[in-house]
Amino acid sequence: MLSDSGATKLTGANPFLGCYRKSCNNLQNVVAITYIFALQQPTFLVCNFLHFYFTINKVDSEIFTPFVCNATVDFVMGSDMGDSRNEKYTNPTIEESVYVKKVTDKSFEEVHTLFCENQLRNILMINNSKVYKDYIAEHPEASEEALAKVATDVGIDILALEKQDGRIYRALQLIKDQEVVLVKKLSIYNEYSFDEYMQGIAGKPLPEEFQKIVDSENVIVPMRN
Repeated sequence: MLSDSGATKLTGANPFLGCYRKSCNNLQNVVAITYIFALQQPTFLVCNFLHFYFTINKVDSEIFTPFVCNATVDFVMGSDMGDSRNEKYTNPTIEESVYVKKVTDKSFEEVHTLFCENQLRNILMINNSKVYKDYIAEHPEASEEALAKVATDVGIDILALEKQDGRIYRALQLIKDQEVVLVKKLSIYNEYSFDEYMQGIAGKPLPEEFQKIVDSENVIVPMRN
């Protein structure tokens, strides 16, 4: 009822007042959680807690759902790596996400280096193998063709050659070094190429392992049956 002063006097149970108080309490909880969340390094534990909180409180707005883009699966590993070589991540996309789960930048770069070293080793192994040298001596025009094609033509098992090197296994272990970070830009991984790697080692002494391959007169390479 209306008092003499013109102010609204609330008497008895008022559903609107209860709704107002509940909304204020929820808002305070959201602010508190957001403050704590901002102070912490984002992790899946925090993301799952927020999702759980808003679910049990029946907050249906997607604004309060901390989507996490998973960029740790289905990305290209090799001597050429980066966002431009990966398919667009979905469910959710990076554009829809607040956070992104990714391989750490340091480990991603190390993975690329390992693949480049593996590729350089394979090139040196093939170039210094007797079977390759004999083939090029008989077919000098083949030296202008792609090395992988010539190696396949002479029967070298490239896949088995790659598996001889432990670097691939180490790379597969490194991709387990992951983190969840706040999305600040739409790019996820830096771009790396084999050409850049070769430019970086140009003019420097080869590692001892590689120099031994170069100095060998007859490198043994696996052949297809």
